Amino acid sequence: MSVPTPLVVLGMFCTFLFTLALAVAFASAIGAVMMVIGNIILTSTNHTGYTTSKTAAYIGSIGGIFANLILGFFGLNQIDSGASFVNIIATIAVSCLGGTLSGVIGRAILVDRNVDLGGFGTVNAARAGALGGAVFGIPVLVLLSYVLKWVVQGYRKVKQRVSGVFGGNKQDKPELADVEEKGEQTLAADEKGEKEIDEKKDSEKEDTKV
Repeated sequence: MSVPTPLVVLGMFCTFLFTLALAVAFASAIGAVMMVIGNIILTSTNHTGYTTSKTAAYIGSIGGIFANLILGFFGLNQIDSGASFVNIIATIAVSCLGGTLSGVIGRAILVDRNVDLGGFGTVNAARAGALGGAVFGIPVLVLLSYVLKWVVQGYRKVKQRVSGVFGGNKQDKPELADVEEKGEQTLAADEKGEKEIDEKKDSEKEDTKV
């Protein structure tokens, strides 16, 4: 079995980092879109205390990095466990929760940085995020889960490659041991067969003498 070179491992590690960066960017974009959709709907229905679409996108993009990445792994488990009514309901709930947390976390970070949000409170941020998550987040959360699945698979491949390079041919040793064991078993079987043949010949000779 050929051992991959460090250059191959480096290439796979760079691919893993690119996929992870893609997942982070995707999670940020999800949070921004959720907040914008929820904010537009609530503003257009004459609800007060909300903000502009630009500010809503800013809040959602920051909070979405933390909220949607974490909740995306939950969606990954739902994909692996198969589709069912319970999983669909759970995905809807997670999508709404992702939008809510995107608004709350994003607002908290910006307020901590002394950014003026124009009276856009925590409750309003949670409402806008939850509504946007319910409308838009379900299919996007599923897509994010698949992206995270690629990240996990990439990490496992990199780990296997690194173990192969720096750990030597450890995987070859069990295979060699199996071959040796099978060879010994075959040899023992041949010896047993020859012994049975010899015993049979001796038995026939004795019968002939009688």
